[in-house]
Amino acid sequence: KIRFAKYGPVPKGACPLCRRFGDLVLDHSSKTGKNRGRICNNCNLAIGLIMDDPEVALSIADYLYQFVDVLETLLKAVNE
Repeated sequence: KIRFAKYGPVPKGACPLCRRFGDLVLDHSSKTGKNRGRICNNCNLAIGLIMDDPEVALSIADYLYQFVDVLETLLKAVNE
């Protein structure tokens, strides 16, 4: 069964942001209203929660990368 959204059938595919496969929604800028492309609903919600602010996205990435380093350090210690 094909699902329909406001702009036609809901396409399926890999999200260009998170690479997960599933339904894709039409993303748009909340400031300009201009369509940016199709992404998954989770990524679309995340962008909305950070209010379309790329600086916040970079801060979130920096925060998460701090813990990747900690995890890699712990794994090396365990494997030695």
